[in-house]
Amino acid sequence: MPSEILMNVRPSETRVAYMENGSLVDLKIERKQTPTLVGSVHRGKVMRVLPGMQAAFVDIGLDRAAFLYVGDVRGDMDAESTELFDHATPSAQAREPGDLEEPTEKGDDSAQKPRIQELLTEGQWILVQVAKDPLGTKGARITTHISLPGRNVVFMPTLEHLGVSRRIEDPEERDRLRAIIENIEIKGGVIVRTAGEGATEASLRADIDYLHRLWQEIQRNYDKKTKAGLIHAELDVELRALRDLLSEDVDKVITDDEESFKR
Repeated sequence: MPSEILMNVRPSETRVAYMENGSLVDLKIERKQTPTLVGSVHRGKVMRVLPGMQAAFVDIGLDRAAFLYVGDVRGDMDAESTELFDHATPSAQAREPGDLEEPTEKGDDSAQKPRIQELLTEGQWILVQVAKDPLGTKGARITTHISLPGRNVVFMPTLEHLGVSRRIEDPEERDRLRAIIENIEIKGGVIVRTAGEGATEASLRADIDYLHRLWQEIQRNYDKKTKAGLIHAELDVELRALRDLLSEDVDKVITDDEESFKR
């Protein structure tokens, strides 16, 4: 079926629409004054640990402290190292809800979960990612499970988890993709996105290699930064839309902005 991606760029906001047969399927809106922070990675400092709430408040360099729930904390936190793994399921940060399916776990998650006061201490420095934007008087919701989306896969360097998007329905294709990622030596976790359907082993490897290099850059930036703040920003809405929506099914991409066209 014919599909189009339409981009409308204005001084105050950018709108991106995905159309199929003239019908709106997806719409992304980002306002210039309040761009989304979701996906951005920060160096954070634990300000308060709240055992009663099983949560913590973390300074990530914003006006309000961010909120970190115990379920979003890796099971083996260490202030001196970001090179840690947790045998757990992916956080809600993953880009496509349909991608969180059919895991091939490489670890045992049967052990009892530790409590927040056993994982974090006040004054501790941690690497976190924004999972939900601040709203009103509430700070951002954050997670220590980093999720880096590429064209075909989502790379999760702090988890050991392999999976294929549930939106890829063909059993043979699911088995083929699962076999490919199980055959790739991966230090971390990977979910094949819906856009990865039909992808070759070479393209999946290239995506994973790029995201692994990005993760190494994030770690270096974390080590260099001496205070709370941003160390990696997500793409803007136009480039995110092309990464997430562009496929062989798209006949054309139309934009009314010359700068967006050049990019």
